[in-house]
Amino acid sequence: DEPYRHTVNEPIGRLCDYFPDINEAIKRRYNKLLDYDKQRAKATKLVEKPPDDATKLQRAEQASNEAHELYESLNNQLRTELPKLIDLRVPYIDPTFEALVKIQLKFSQESYESLNSLKEYFPRNNEGIVDDKIESVLQQMRDLAICGMG
Repeated sequence: DEPYRHTVNEPIGRLCDYFPDINEAIKRRYNKLLDYDKQRAKATKLVEKPPDDATKLQRAEQASNEAHELYESLNNQLRTELPKLIDLRVPYIDPTFEALVKIQLKFSQESYESLNSLKEYFPRNNEGIVDDKIESVLQQMRDLAICGMG
């Protein structure tokens, strides 16, 4: 249990800890898009129906431009960094997967040895067939490059 927790569970947990922050950044970008749409709609209304105060249109266009810049800044950051995060998941998860396979191999070997010590208490029908099948599966696991034992 401890090797599994240390080599698989904890690294995957640390990776998952990043996703709430990423989701929050995506939500922030969406809110900035809504702000930009709102400011753009205000400016469009003022263009269609000019106000008595000429500075209102200028302020609305400026607010619209600022909202657009904020949105584009967040959007570009996410578009740049999300693919990098996705590309980094493979080198991060590969060692974890390798550790999982090695743990499974060790568990299988120890289980086989434990069960094999009990076989003297059971009748000896088809004993060779079962042992051959089990040994074949264990050999396939050993042959995997990820196990580093082949």
